[in-house]
This record gives sequence, C-alpha cells and structure tokens, in this order.
Amino acid sequence: PEVVGERWRDMWLERLENAPNLAAMWLGHQTRDGQWKHGSVCENYDDIEAAVYAVGGWADGYTNTVFRLAGGLKAPFRGLVGPWTHAYPWKANPGPAIDGLKDLCRWWGHWLRGRDTGMMEEPRLRCWMQESAPPQTSYDHRPGRWVSEASWPSERIEPLTLPLNGDGLAPRAKSSRTLTHRGSVLDGTTHGDWCPYGHDAEMPGDQREEDGRSLAFDTTPLARRTEILGQPVLELDVSSDMLQGLLYVRLNDIAPDGASTRVSYGLLNLTHRNGHESPEDLEPGKTYRVRVTLNDCAHAFPRGHRVRLTVQTGAWPLIWPSPQQATIQVETGSSVFVLPVRPRDAGDSKLPSLGTSVVAAPPASTTWRPYHRERTMSRDFVTGETRVDMVKDRGHHRLEETGTEFSGGGIETYTVRDDQPLSARARLDYHVALKRGDDWDTRVEAIYELTATGDTFLLSCRAEAQDQGVKFWSRSWEERIPRHGV
Repeated sequence: PEVVGERWRDMWLERLENAPNLAAMWLGHQTRDGQWKHGSVCENYDDIEAAVYAVGGWADGYTNTVFRLAGGLKAPFRGLVGPWTHAYPWKANPGPAIDGLKDLCRWWGHWLRGRDTGMMEEPRLRCWMQESAPPQTSYDHRPGRWVSEASWPSERIEPLTLPLNGDGLAPRAKSSRTLTHRGSVLDGTTHGDWCPYGHDAEMPGDQREEDGRSLAFDTTPLARRTEILGQPVLELDVSSDMLQGLLYVRLNDIAPDGASTRVSYGLLNLTHRNGHESPEDLEPGKTYRVRVTLNDCAHAFPRGHRVRLTVQTGAWPLIWPSPQQATIQVETGSSVFVLPVRPRDAGDSKLPSLGTSVVAAPPASTTWRPYHRERTMSRDFVTGETRVDMVKDRGHHRLEETGTEFSGGGIETYTVRDDQPLSARARLDYHVALKRGDDWDTRVEAIYELTATGDTFLLSCRAEAQDQGVKFWSRSWEERIPRHGV
C-alpha cells in the first residue's frame, strides 16, 4: 500500500486470477519437449558468450550443472563446488563456508572493471574433496580439502572399471550369473530431500536399511585410499517383467563398522533408456544394456573402507512409483560400474585461499517461532501402509525497520501400501502470511493432492487468499493428466 496505494488489492487479485497451476503444467510435460528445451543451455552452449562463474554445492540439487557448463562452454568460465547445500557459500552449511563476497568481487573486478585480480589465471574448476564421514541427516561441517582441474573433462581422471560379480565388485569379471530382484514400495524412503537447504532431517542418514532392500555389490576392503571426482556410471544388463520401470542406483562408502554413507545416486526411467524425448515401453523378459549416470561427486574412500553399489526399482517419495511393481534380472559379469578416480596433485596445496566467511550483520528482527524441520516415517503393520511426514516450518519473524511480519511453512505427507504402487498418495499443505501492523494482513494457503491410476495422474489443488483474516479469493482445480511412460 505504501508504494501503489489502494490499488494493491486489485493488483493482488489480478495476479491470483492469472497464476498458472504449475504442478499441472509440469506433469503435462513428461518428456523432453519444448517446455524444457527453451531454457536449457545444453541445447546450444554457444549461445552463451558472456563470462560465467558457476557455483554449486555437493548437497545441492543443481550441482551437475557446474560440470556440464565446465565441459560445454567456450566462453570464459570458472566453476566452484563446495560441500554446501542450496545456499550462498559464505553462509551455507555444511562448512567450511568461504569469503564468497570477496571472491565475487574478484570476478566482477576482472570482468567489469578490467582489474588484474588473478581470477582467470586460476584453474577452470575447483572442488571440495570430501573426506569420509559418518552418515547423518545434517552436517555442520564436512572435512576435506580444495582440489582443482585446469580443464574439464580432465585428462587426469582415470576410469576404474569394476565388473558386477555375483559376490560383489571386483577388478575382473567372473562367470556370468543372473540375479533376480523384486523391488519394494519402501525403496527410497531414507533418501532425504532432493535439494537440501541446510537444516535438520534433509540429508540421507545411515543407508544400511536401504541397502538391505537392494541388490548390493561391495568391493573388498580397499588396500589404499581412493579419491574420485566426476560422474560414476553404471552400465547394466537388465530385464524386467513389466512394460515400465525405474532404476535407483546409489554409491555408498562403507566403514569398517558397517555404517553406510551415501556418496552419490542416479535415476533412470527405463522407458527413457534411449533418451527423454520419445519413451519406449520395455519388452518383458528382454535384456537391455542401459546406462545410469550418477550425480557428480568428489569423495575420498579411506583405506579399509568398502565401495558399495546398490540397485533398486524405486525411490519413494522422491520419484513417483511405476504403475506395477517390477521384478528385474541383472546379468553379472558383463555389467560394470565405472568410478572416476582422481590422482593426487601436489598443486592442490598451492591453490589460493578462499578465506573464511565474512557476512554483514543481519537487519534487526524479532523471531517468535524459529525455522523448524522434521522428517518422520511410520508403518501400519495391519494395512501395510507406510507414511512419510515432513514438517517444513519457516517460522514467524518481524523485520523491525519496517515492522513487516512473515510466517510460513508446510506439511508434506506421503503414503503407500505394500505391493500396491497405485496406492501412492502425496499431499502438500503450505501457507505464507505477510502483515505490517494494522495496515495490511495477508495470507495464502494451498493444498495439493496427487494420486494415480495405471494410466492417469489425478491432481487436486485448492488455494485461498485472505485479507485481514477474511477470504479474499479462492480457486480449485481437478486435473486428469495421462501418464506417458511414467
């Protein structure tokens, strides 16, 4: 109101009336069509001529982009990946945080002011090589060190090919065996958030329970420390008894006490095995050679630890389950797992320091309810239903300079029953409220519910806006969206 006057309600109403149903729009584009291509850099890297500094974190959901840009751009480029979640590197966790503002000033000083900051003499890619750590659902700090590569892909990276054998991963293939695995609707329930922000209960905890539901392939205890940097890749000979299916692949670090820490993971919709544009059903019983690329990572496996590869057929609730529970058969001997091994480089110790975090004092504020996260799982042993609940409370705060109050958050609930993938249900309840004294008091609430039949997604959405506690606007949607190989 202080900016646009009494028109603010009309302007707000116009925005509400014209707001798209994003969930329905995204669900309506299940293949790589124009919806996704128009904003995708990988369609033509040469479109970018400006200098690019890409920054990511190993616990973020978008880290692979840094490596794709590093390998695809011809424009001047620098990439930086720390141990961080989806937050700025000067205040993100896990630490160590860096003096990111100073680093950005060096970048802008070079490209906007023409100063010799030394930025472009540094390696193309710098990454935090994470040391092994016990599994936790959140970290304040991840031990490690900074490493770098002058180019990407780097010729220094040495692929370590490990055939999948009936008794684990080994340097050489043994005689072929067929391993049969029937997935569970519980697969993936320990996954954690796709894109953590640095709060409790976001990251995957100990993976031993998840490993027990999977096809697992271990190395023997490592005779020497092994460091990897880049994308692990699984080349798998696999068949299924269903027309559709998923592969959920994890790379874990197994400590001598058995603790299982996830290092990376990858997903493949098997109908997308030949690309994301034109899904193709499987022929039940036919063996296919498929490639599953895991997320880029940097990890040091200590001597005495084991490398574990796991294969599952679902990742609930990260990924919606296939219409039918599949049984897969994996051919050992011919299937291989490739790790991107990075030799140590004495030059790593000579990298310029990125400093420690320097952040301005935040504006004065009052917090009545702090940010709060929960993630719980419960199981009904009578009905066979498993329920995952996530509380994402953003708290209640007031900025003292303006008197503006903010509160918000949501509850996400995911349920599914044993051997009934069509019982899967997701419900998201979210709200956000903004007010300033007695001048204005607004609140928006939204509820999304998703279920599915064998061939259709059923999306129910309800939204409501309130002004001074009175309903100001509301809308409901009921969408039926055909499933296309999903």
